[in-house]
Amino acid sequence: MKFMLRLVLFFSLLFSMYVSNAQVGSSCTEPNIITSIPFSQTGLTTAGLYNYYTSVHACGSNWMNGNDNVFTYTPVADESVKIKLTNTGIYAGVFVISDCPDAPGAVCVAKKESDDSGNPVIQGVSLAAGVTYYIVVSTQNFFNYNMTTNFNIEITPSFQFDGGAAYVNLPKSTCGLTNSEPLNVVLENFGSDTIQNFYFAYKINDGPEMEDYFGFALPPGGWAYHTAYSNMDLSSVGTTYKIKAYTKITNDGNRDNDTTYSNITNLPVISSFPYEENFENGHGSWFTEWTDSKRHYTSWEYGIPNDTALDHAASGLYCWKTNLNGVTMQSESSVLLGPCFDFTNVAQPWIDLNIWYQLNDLDLVVFEKSTNGGLNWTRIGNSGEGTNWYNVPQGVSTIGWHGN
Repeated sequence: MKFMLRLVLFFSLLFSMYVSNAQVGSSCTEPNIITSIPFSQTGLTTAGLYNYYTSVHACGSNWMNGNDNVFTYTPVADESVKIKLTNTGIYAGVFVISDCPDAPGAVCVAKKESDDSGNPVIQGVSLAAGVTYYIVVSTQNFFNYNMTTNFNIEITPSFQFDGGAAYVNLPKSTCGLTNSEPLNVVLENFGSDTIQNFYFAYKINDGPEMEDYFGFALPPGGWAYHTAYSNMDLSSVGTTYKIKAYTKITNDGNRDNDTTYSNITNLPVISSFPYEENFENGHGSWFTEWTDSKRHYTSWEYGIPNDTALDHAASGLYCWKTNLNGVTMQSESSVLLGPCFDFTNVAQPWIDLNIWYQLNDLDLVVFEKSTNGGLNWTRIGNSGEGTNWYNVPQGVSTIGWHGN
């Protein structure tokens, strides 16, 4: 049996909402005011607000029968925008109205009602200069159940034709990669109109461009897996291959989201034990990668730590640390990947490591394994197992290392 181990760091930001007698977002008279696009805000909720606007008002939707969180926006020029909610509960709705929903003559300009998967997205809505639009987030409630939802909101310029490579799906970093590995990429339509019959391309380590043709239709918000016609040579053990994948759509109105990047490492195999690594003679065949398709960065570094919180290694001079001279990056989700370990002749593997951590309330470090080439990862151990293996402080349900 061969499997890989990785350390995972998850980073989150906490946002506080301050409540006053006239709570911002509670109604059209106390809305969240959006001054410019793009706009984004996280950690929002409809809890603690009111259900002033319902299905009897503009949009006529049962998805407006929960508590409401109201935003306003007045564009200075005609424009088209995309409104995306994330981290919602079930049956959440988002609405764009030309006036307060209960005002006479208010027109429902656009709406999106989600199912039990939540996260509604309005792919594109045209807004006229000088008109104050009301954007309402609410829910479909069932006999006063599902009255509220948490949510993040992101409003960005929308384009009629806008496609891109969302992320590299396969291959993953693993051992045993060959000189004929297929590249599979997720292509996505970010625009307000269908895209089809366009070219897709990729490069390995900034080498020659390899071009493919995608001959299918993607509706607004649609996505598809696409496997490149030509296979890749990833056979050099211990090498990290930098993959750049991108769409080439002639009438694409937004080039900023065309491209995605991925690092794929051909990991070595360790089959002789005991295995010990203190990183004094190099990085030890350990590699770092990001795991967020939209945040292409990792703060993991190999070298001599020089931080006020951690200024020395467990032994010798060298170690792996998230930013040798400081703290992690904001909203980081990254991994430290080790070699593959062949435990065929090992009856009961023993894992012993030196780990030092200083984490915020929702930060997490976890040790994981994969037995299928990095396609799926599972946590090794539970809190309270082994010696000094994981701790779960009060209020944190996810198992891993937390705190300091």
